[in-house]
Amino acid sequence: GEVVFAFGSPEGLENTITMGVVSSVLRQPDPDKPAIFIQTDAAINPGNSGGPLVDIDGRLVGLNTFIYTESGGNEGIGFAIPSQVVRFAYRQIRRYGHIQLGEMGASVQTISPDLAAALGLQRDSGILVSDVIPNGPADKAGLKINDVILSMDGIPVNGLPRFEVELSFRVTEGKAKLEVLRGSDKLSLDVAVVERPHQIDKLADRVDPEKNRVASLGIIGIEIDKDIANMVSDLRDPVGVIVAARTPDTG
Repeated sequence: GEVVFAFGSPEGLENTITMGVVSSVLRQPDPDKPAIFIQTDAAINPGNSGGPLVDIDGRLVGLNTFIYTESGGNEGIGFAIPSQVVRFAYRQIRRYGHIQLGEMGASVQTISPDLAAALGLQRDSGILVSDVIPNGPADKAGLKINDVILSMDGIPVNGLPRFEVELSFRVTEGKAKLEVLRGSDKLSLDVAVVERPHQIDKLADRVDPEKNRVASLGIIGIEIDKDIANMVSDLRDPVGVIVAARTPDTG
């Protein structure tokens, strides 16, 4: 219900502002994916993506991202990445060059009433362990397929978004205590949390500090070849030089 304003350049019309309200503060379009969004009826059209969604005091609420539409234009169902998520991602990218995501060697999914009925679960909401990687952290900790995860370090995790966020927060700590429901029994398990492998990290293996150092720019650059292009899948053109690191000296 909070009044918000969306800024952007819809159809190339720069510095356009539209007004609406927050329709939902925690919308999860795909129940099997952890991404959450702020839903708003403020007009968002092609060209608004990447623009800010702000409140009446000018504080950032979210980053305009996409819309649900059949006509191709605004139909009052727009979505923005929450500002807390933007802040978390920004700090991670500034520090590590990418977002650190945690994992424990298990796949989880949202529990629906139909799934609960089919598997005979004790509850029809929350998250379910759908797979466990042999000899992974979860397997070694004793987590089993069809376990229902109730909390992490005492914090309730009722859905995928909360679970993924809490898991990533614990990458630096390297551990988490899970409370799980197995049948009618509640168990407490200590699980190791590791960083999810990221392709871009492999760039470091290709760096020659002397050969790839560009002192005048204060960077270490690597010429893009086929292998590098595969590591960085979102390149617009697979040519040029990619910045692998910064150096303390500049020309």
